[in-house]
Amino acid sequence: MSLFASGSALKSSSLPRLAVDANLNFGVLGVGQTRKLPFLLMNLGNFDLTITSIKRTEGSSSFEIVPAVVTPITVLAGDKMLLTMQFESGHPLGFSGDREAKFEIASNDNRSPYALNVTGYGPTNVALTVVLVVIGIAAVVGAGIGVKALKDKLSK
Repeated sequence: MSLFASGSALKSSSLPRLAVDANLNFGVLGVGQTRKLPFLLMNLGNFDLTITSIKRTEGSSSFEIVPAVVTPITVLAGDKMLLTMQFESGHPLGFSGDREAKFEIASNDNRSPYALNVTGYGPTNVALTVVLVVIGIAAVVGAGIGVKALKDKLSK
């Protein structure tokens, strides 16, 4: 039996290699709810990985790493580190909907920084919507438009 192969061999140089195992799709949360999801930072290289920063660079402040990470962090070759991302859907009087954020993990891996994307959804608060509609109607009525005229405008 013959075995043929092509390509180039991997160098056995002393490099750190950051890998991230994460599913940070938080799904739908009710108003005011919080959910935490774990994620792993792994060093698949054969040299110590130094994480110099983990920070949100874009998007919603509803996402944060808890507890806060103090850098620099050293992850030994072949080792891993468990972190937790938290999503707060929002205050009952706040606005909600789809939320996204991007975190960057900077390290001594030559592919740095690593982009970590997170998503979640906090549904719209129906009570807040009703209050805003009532306030809007009161403002229109106060401006001299009668309720019948307002109903006619809304039904068009």
